[in-house]
Amino acid sequence: MKKINIISLLLLISALLTMNLHCEKDDPQVDFTNSQNQLPPITTTGANTFGCTVNGKNWVAYTDYSFPKLRTFYDKKSGSLDIVADRRRKNQSGNDEIRITGYGVLIPGKYLLGYYLSTNARGYISYAPPNSMAYTYATNNTYSGELNVLYIDTIHRTISGTFKAQLSFYDTTIVDTIYNLESGRFDVKY
Repeated sequence: MKKINIISLLLLISALLTMNLHCEKDDPQVDFTNSQNQLPPITTTGANTFGCTVNGKNWVAYTDYSFPKLRTFYDKKSGSLDIVADRRRKNQSGNDEIRITGYGVLIPGKYLLGYYLSTNARGYISYAPPNSMAYTYATNNTYSGELNVLYIDTIHRTISGTFKAQLSFYDTTIVDTIYNLESGRFDVKY
């Protein structure tokens, strides 16, 4: 009976160590105490990276607990693309999120981002600033953006690109803060 308990304990410890090593490999830490956080390089390897500047400050997708930093959906038949990048830290308020949604993104190229119901736009970008309850700032008919898809690999399920946009409050009749997203880049697996 004692031998079974020791074997069970050793298996449990091995499993915990394996899970810990896996998490560190997939999601490298970002030092948020350093104001010079570097944007990830522009790559096309499925590096699972996302970053941009928001009003001149570097913004890098990151979580320091089990919530995923990136959630990506891509349908190769319709070209529907949805990338949700989160920045979440344990025991801190001020989590925020950037979402890129594209329609008809079937090949590499440049796509106009604007109002989500516009016939001219091929998608939109939205930003939920720290402590907001919804996606409150987005491209629209007045403020637009550009999605430049650099690479799509449906075999290895990878999509990479760059982006930039100006975002305003979803109700354009209300004058509010404008968010400038520049130097955006992503290299994600879906």
